[in-house]
Amino acid sequence: MKQYLFATALMIVSGISLTGPASAQCLECSQQMMEGTLSGNAWYNIDQDQIDQTRKRDADNGVYYDANRHLKPREAESDSGDIVDRTQNASFSVLNSEYKRRVSAYGKDLAGQWLIDASRNVGGEVGALRTEYLRRVQSEGRSRADRWYMTQARRISERYVANNSR
Repeated sequence: MKQYLFATALMIVSGISLTGPASAQCLECSQQMMEGTLSGNAWYNIDQDQIDQTRKRDADNGVYYDANRHLKPREAESDSGDIVDRTQNASFSVLNSEYKRRVSAYGKDLAGQWLIDASRNVGGEVGALRTEYLRRVQSEGRSRADRWYMTQARRISERYVANNSR
């Protein structure tokens, strides 16, 4: 490779011009190189467009990673403390009523164990709604998404109490 670079540089410096078949061969090589470069650039752009579309689709579905984190909407970056608190309160009010009933019926220890299990299970189910919540924030706005999230948390708690009462 170095010998060709040296020969090319020597021809340029010395002002030698190619004529006849050598000239045609260099012209053909140049055209092939240019076509290869243009084709490579076109495929790069097509591939990059597909990558960008995939990253955007993932972000729209609430799946974020380093390469698409910049697509995360600012208002949906994390649940605000306000909605987390309100959702916990909506869920806990249902669980707390059942806890109080269980304290009277079964004692504080059994009722406390039930509340720990209930909180863990309900919290897991409510946490699984986060992706849908963020999607709703983007499509419907924060206040409608907040209402939906709190309603779902309350329903999950009510369903847990109904299915786990002795």
